[in-house]
Amino acid sequence: MSRLEEYKETHLKEYLWIIKKRKWTLITFFLIMVTMVTIGSFKMDPIYRATTELLIEKENPNILSFEQVMKLDTSTTDYYQTQYMILKSRSLAKRVISKLNLAEHPEFSPEEAPWLLWLKDTLKLDLSADEIGAAEAEVGLVNEFLERIIVTPVKNSRLVNVSAETKDPVLAAEIANAVAQGYIEQNMETNLMASKQAVEWLMDRIEGLRNKVEESELSLQKYKEQNHIISLEKRQSIVLQKLSELSSKVIEAKGNRIELETIYNQLLLLNKNPEMIESMPAVINNELIMKVKTEYVELQRDYSEISKRYKANHPKMVRLKSQLSLLEQKLASEVNKISNSMKIEYEVSKARESSLNDSLEDLKIEALAMNQKGIKYGVLQREKESNQEIYNILLKRLKETDLNVGLISSNIRIIDKAEIPIRPVRPDKKLNILLSIVLGLLLGVGLSFFFEYLDNTVKTTDDVERYINLPLLGLIPALKSKNGIVPESITNDAPKSTFSEAYRTVRTGIIFSSTDQNQRSLLITSAEPKEGKTMTACNLAISLAQAGNRVLLVDADMRKPKIHKVFGLDNSVGLSSLLIGQGEYKQAIQQSKIAGLMILPCGHIPPNPSELLGSELMKKLLAEFEGDFDRIIIDSPPTIAVTDSTILSNMTHQSLLVVSSGRASRDVVLRCKQILADKQAKLLGVVLNNFDVKHGDYYY
Repeated sequence: MSRLEEYKETHLKEYLWIIKKRKWTLITFFLIMVTMVTIGSFKMDPIYRATTELLIEKENPNILSFEQVMKLDTSTTDYYQTQYMILKSRSLAKRVISKLNLAEHPEFSPEEAPWLLWLKDTLKLDLSADEIGAAEAEVGLVNEFLERIIVTPVKNSRLVNVSAETKDPVLAAEIANAVAQGYIEQNMETNLMASKQAVEWLMDRIEGLRNKVEESELSLQKYKEQNHIISLEKRQSIVLQKLSELSSKVIEAKGNRIELETIYNQLLLLNKNPEMIESMPAVINNELIMKVKTEYVELQRDYSEISKRYKANHPKMVRLKSQLSLLEQKLASEVNKISNSMKIEYEVSKARESSLNDSLEDLKIEALAMNQKGIKYGVLQREKESNQEIYNILLKRLKETDLNVGLISSNIRIIDKAEIPIRPVRPDKKLNILLSIVLGLLLGVGLSFFFEYLDNTVKTTDDVERYINLPLLGLIPALKSKNGIVPESITNDAPKSTFSEAYRTVRTGIIFSSTDQNQRSLLITSAEPKEGKTMTACNLAISLAQAGNRVLLVDADMRKPKIHKVFGLDNSVGLSSLLIGQGEYKQAIQQSKIAGLMILPCGHIPPNPSELLGSELMKKLLAEFEGDFDRIIIDSPPTIAVTDSTILSNMTHQSLLVVSSGRASRDVVLRCKQILADKQAKLLGVVLNNFDVKHGDYYY
């Protein structure tokens, strides 16, 4: 078996041991749980459930919507969740309560209990509904009614089940059907009310919009009259067309003027050289000048030919010369006319361009003014059209809504009405008892483990090794008393018993733990009283004496001495007498019935035991004891209660801690260990006393 399997098996055994240890806790809780649930199930009044199935269709109310505005999308989850909440609303509950007169029904207004009537009579109190108030009584009735209504949507459908639970099966069916019918009626009333409110709202809005339409029309007409506007759009179109045409003419006039200006400027330059004027294109291309030049050229040719035959005074020569002179004058006159004509044409084109520019600027100013008027005109026009459009829409919606008022129908239908149930839905007695058995076992086991968790006492050998971290020298089984008396010298009275064997096991552990034979004194102590240290000291001394040792048992518990009672000895002289210097110790010790075991009782209880035990005389006595005996067993008081044990632990060779199983807490035992360790006491280990072997795996 692996370490992991061994670890799991150990833990499983621990769990089983805890359950076995706390079995009565588990059984008690289990029986209480099952008994209470069984009695409660049989005493509970049967509750019947009746169910009505409803179908909630999609619906888009067409009341105040402008196309998509105010349109309700009922396909969303929110719509159906809202309908489920309406089914559980207080207004619907009040409607059903009033319809079925549930306020007078015995199930909703039960008779007062006899003890309440007795209390009222005794204390002279009136706790009736009149005293509490009708309003509070109604609130309580509605709350109780709503607790009995169950709304369950059917998954992946538009169906919903409305259930009612009452003690009366007939009443359950009536309530379920009344809730469904009331829901449908309330839905129709809501739609009708919404339609009527919509009609009223539309009428108010239409009246206001009618006034707005009239005001906007009057404002537009007044503006047109003030600005002499008949048709602004047509006028703007004409002006724009004129602007386009005039702009073209200005461009054309400007080009013509630039061309004439160029020719005129050239003419001014050529005036200084008149002969060059004839070379200008306007002169050259003139038909009259061309004709005169042709005649002039022909006369010159004739004059040249005649000049070869005649002299200059010849009449032909004179006549031809006169004709040439006339042609030259005519040519000069024509050129001058052309020059003047070009100048006039330039001046005319310049004036025309200037006139067109002035007209264009005037037209632009007129267009801008018209645009300014058009802005205000457009605002008034759009406001008038907008008001008119909204007015027409609302007027149309008013007619539709007014028509819908008489055609209101519900989108909710009853699919299956509730029928009178035959069997109650609760209590389910078999299921309740089965659940009580399961829960009783589980909670009982949990309670057992919880009590075990709260119990931090040292109980087992594992606790000693895990928490105290000291060797375990032996387990002393729990010893049952006979007639209230526990035989504390059981090792001598029943040497073959399990208890005697346990003390012999402790004796063996002590012998093997003592490597030095000179370490003879052993202090027996415990953390708290009543852990069995005196019993352990007595039986351990008897066991050592039976093994052939000379043993001295010293009762150093000077607060509650007990050893003299166990062995039936005289306690008039003892350790306290020796510590105050009265007598010799050999005279104080007494022989017990067991061979080899001598007893030194406590003697009279002194007022200052701690000072006596811590004296030098105590150390001398211990030294004398060690010279005469093989083993000295010292019974001391509890360590936590007084300091006697800590004082003695520093004088003795070894110390043994007795822990009562299930009595001393871990913190107390650890505190005791720490106190002894601070005094440098040599702790051999722990004896786990009063151990219940039936609850562990240690019983042989």
